[in-house]
Amino acid sequence: PCIHESKISEIFFLSFLLFQNTFPILSQNGWETVFNTYISNDIKFISSNILIATGDDGKIYRSTNTGLNWELHVAGTNGQRFYQIFVFNQSNVFICGFNNAVYKSSDLGSTWLNIRPLGFSGHYYTISFLDSNNGVIAGESKIATTTNGGINWELKRQVQNTVFRGSYYSGNSSIILAGDSSVALPNRHYGIIELSSD
Repeated sequence: PCIHESKISEIFFLSFLLFQNTFPILSQNGWETVFNTYISNDIKFISSNILIATGDDGKIYRSTNTGLNWELHVAGTNGQRFYQIFVFNQSNVFICGFNNAVYKSSDLGSTWLNIRPLGFSGHYYTISFLDSNNGVIAGESKIATTTNGGINWELKRQVQNTVFRGSYYSGNSSIILAGDSSVALPNRHYGIIELSSD
């Protein structure tokens, strides 16, 4: 049996009304400012209503109502600018940034644990995890990996004159890192990083 055009229009219209009544609309005529402070580089949903945003001087902003109100959490110190947020799941949320900043939250962003690398330091622009244990951080000339959720980090590569700014989990146990003059492609055995210039 065929569904007539009028029936399709009716279903679409009812779906539209349902959607409008389910989610609050913040602005009918453009963007509305609901949070007026400096957010540095990243914002991510941790759950359906909890948002995390990064800031300067060790500041992390958290909203529990999809961005209508925000609370400030200070995890780092002055001079630590947070760049990227990576959400593996609600119990494994990671942030990286300037001045050796690497933090982890296991409680939806309420508290943050400093999991910075020991023995070497750097400015980290990107962080990704394959699972709750295996991850990579990268930034100015450095790539480091962890196999225990950030408790320990191992410096894998130093690549002069390259700033790694992005990472992408590509499946098949690999993370691709993108940088100014190189692309890092971990092979199937996690942690062995191959570089190719582009």
